[in-house]
Amino acid sequence: MAHTKLLDEKILSIVRSQIGQMIANYEPGLGASEEIGVGESFEVYILPASEIAQASQTAGGLLKALQRTGDWHHQISVRGASSAFARSGVIGPVDQEWSVQSLFISDIAAKIDAAVAQIDSEHAHDDAEVLFVAVPAYHVHAFVVEHSGKPNVLVVDSPYKAPGPEEKTLYSEAAFLASLLAVPHIQGLASE
Repeated sequence: MAHTKLLDEKILSIVRSQIGQMIANYEPGLGASEEIGVGESFEVYILPASEIAQASQTAGGLLKALQRTGDWHHQISVRGASSAFARSGVIGPVDQEWSVQSLFISDIAAKIDAAVAQIDSEHAHDDAEVLFVAVPAYHVHAFVVEHSGKPNVLVVDSPYKAPGPEEKTLYSEAAFLASLLAVPHIQGLASE
């Protein structure tokens, strides 16, 4: 079965408590109820725009270009449906200083659940490793699924259509990197 790195249960307990407190502050009726759940958690990697062209030059270049952020993504369900997520990480040199840094109500949570279900279905009988990746310059979220030394990429969320990376599409490593290179990345506000 597909697997990903797991967050230590002690830290996960701290994260769950902090998420509950944040939700209680935002929506007091939900915070103390059993209607809130913290689901799967994934370590967050980024693919910097500056690394994409170089990564596309060699097989396995994608995995080498990924950078650990030290942050974790946590799926949050409200009344049984994933409708939010939180990000957490260490805010100091000691693991006990773990903190939930942000909480988002977003359809990305449901898209992640759908992608996880697809990966679990397609890799039910093998030992695929799964990494959660953000490509900030393109506003893309994806799962890199490495099986037998070959990384494939399932795009979870993307503002692009072909030739750019499309949501709910499984790409080979080369095709994913080519799809990013085929479109301009997101720019800041246009200057006048």
